[in-house]
Amino acid sequence: MMNAGTARWTRLLVVGAALGAATGCRSAIGVGLLNLVGLSEKPLVLGVVTERLDAAQRSAELLNPIGPYNDAMNALGAATRRRVTPSVCFPFQTQPNLDVGLYHLAVLTPCQFARLTDPTKVEVMATAIDLQGRAARPALLIARDDSPIKACEDLRGKVVAFGPKNDSRTHTAALMLLDSHGLKPGDLSLEVLPVPGSLKHFPNANGVVKSVNNRSSAAGFVDIADWEALPETGSADAPGRSSFRIVAETVALPNHLILRSPTLDETTTEAARAFFLSVSEHNREAMRPIGVSGYEAPTPDVMETCLSLRAVVSADSPASLILPQ
Repeated sequence: MMNAGTARWTRLLVVGAALGAATGCRSAIGVGLLNLVGLSEKPLVLGVVTERLDAAQRSAELLNPIGPYNDAMNALGAATRRRVTPSVCFPFQTQPNLDVGLYHLAVLTPCQFARLTDPTKVEVMATAIDLQGRAARPALLIARDDSPIKACEDLRGKVVAFGPKNDSRTHTAALMLLDSHGLKPGDLSLEVLPVPGSLKHFPNANGVVKSVNNRSSAAGFVDIADWEALPETGSADAPGRSSFRIVAETVALPNHLILRSPTLDETTTEAARAFFLSVSEHNREAMRPIGVSGYEAPTPDVMETCLSLRAVVSADSPASLILPQ
């Protein structure tokens, strides 16, 4: 027969497992609970925050969302001398799981950060530097070179192509740019299908570019990294940059942020911090699969910009799976 203490922890484990199943969390929540009650070794749990899946945007490449992080986790584990265990969960779970120590670290996009219950009360350990060496970068609003669209205000009543739902740059920062020019989503021409009254979203920049080029969208938002990847000149089927005009650009945002749990011990915290801030010198190749060349300590300007996204985000809105990159 179990004593009262054992029964209490058993109930905690059962409830935790049930919560994980109920929320659809593909995570190491069981490992995290064992960490809390001291019944196992102490791995370093890394929360990789994702969005809910839209059926239309599910694809084979998303079946193993942790895959791109494997090399990075191995390198982090070697630096901290802790086995790193990934946990894939939704934004609404991130802050409470960090608070109680189910996650020790979490990686999430600026949009996901802005959607936390109170992002000002979490510690940001580092922000990502992209493969081109930029601590932050914008999305661009583009239109055909022969289009009458010359400014954001010209988009009233027009079809605008956005990137994936809740993409930090091509959706959230894009909405914030339009809002600064007096345009709300309802001021655009909205979709009838698949969801009446929705914005026109594409899973990647290629879809946006094609839509703008074939005039099914008056303008569209592309990440500047995708814009730079286009050839200067192209063909009718594969247009280049010379076929378009840059109308405006959004605020610049980092690829992702690293958050730290207040429960993480100082020794591991400092080892992890040192790892992230020196990764460009010692582990650059391990970070390449997640689009990172290094990290820097969060700056006031970057944090202020990330927090400014709260003006146009809604808490845990359903969206396609967007891994922090």
